[in-house]
Amino acid sequence: MTNKVLVTPDMFHQDAVTLLKESGFEVVFTKPTRHVTEDEVRQNIIDAVAYVVGSNPLTARTISEGKELKLIARFGVGYDAIDWRYAMQNGITVTVTAGANEQSVADMALALMLSVSRQIPYFDRSIREGQWTPQILTHEMWSKTVGIMGTGRIGKAVAKRVAGFDATILAYDAYPDYAWAERAEVTYVSKEQLLAESDYISLHLPLNKETDRIVDASFLEQMKPTAFLINTARGQLVDESALYEALARKSIGGAGLDVYNKEPLSKDSPLYSLDNCVLTHHVSSHTKEAMRRMSLLCAEEIIRMGKGQPPQHSIPEKL
Repeated sequence: MTNKVLVTPDMFHQDAVTLLKESGFEVVFTKPTRHVTEDEVRQNIIDAVAYVVGSNPLTARTISEGKELKLIARFGVGYDAIDWRYAMQNGITVTVTAGANEQSVADMALALMLSVSRQIPYFDRSIREGQWTPQILTHEMWSKTVGIMGTGRIGKAVAKRVAGFDATILAYDAYPDYAWAERAEVTYVSKEQLLAESDYISLHLPLNKETDRIVDASFLEQMKPTAFLINTARGQLVDESALYEALARKSIGGAGLDVYNKEPLSKDSPLYSLDNCVLTHHVSSHTKEAMRRMSLLCAEEIIRMGKGQPPQHSIPEKL
């Protein structure tokens, strides 16, 4: 059996490379995620036993070139860009780095809440331009109501953080965790109640048929005119045209976005023109700590595969 491991993410930590090499694997890198082409992956995956994939698309055609491929280790948690059905039909396991980046993403969600409601980017830009004490009033987070949509690992980590602001925490989830909610002093409510009462709404939902563009014009109309929308989950959860209209009309307080419908965000996106919208580069999980944890989880899955052991974090779907 081949011992080649193909790796695309350039943030794959050296500790994980060392671990794989010590376990007898050869580690080969492609170009980084945002520059790699499918052709390059196809050429290099032919004799790989495992592929550590970033957010780059991984189609059935590319997977089919991996004649020795046994494992696709997603460097992250979202796997909608992977043809996982084809992989599973051909006996290839697909894993994710569950739990590795929840703290980093939760940090970013909180940072975006503070950034947009206190207009930190505006003030930074203003002082660099030579202005001082512009007469603009912002919003405190203290004792506000925070609505969390999606209470998986990241949503729960956000709840823990905002509790420190003496927040009232509401939650919406198709599969509520009532035991956790009782311990965390979180109240599950309907989507409509969450929208009507929340000062901050933080999205942590998976992307599927039910959640695709869940934030549409109707959703935004139900929010408070002073409320802030935060998205560190998936860009496709939000209808960006509807969001732009709501922000431009100031029918909601603002938005903090780390993810977009299409990435990178188009240079002609109207979102750039808005002072009540904070934009970041899909970097919620990009901390040194999270990258190391994600890398080591991928390496551990590959080593387990090599030993004939079951994966720790395979995707939940079944054929």
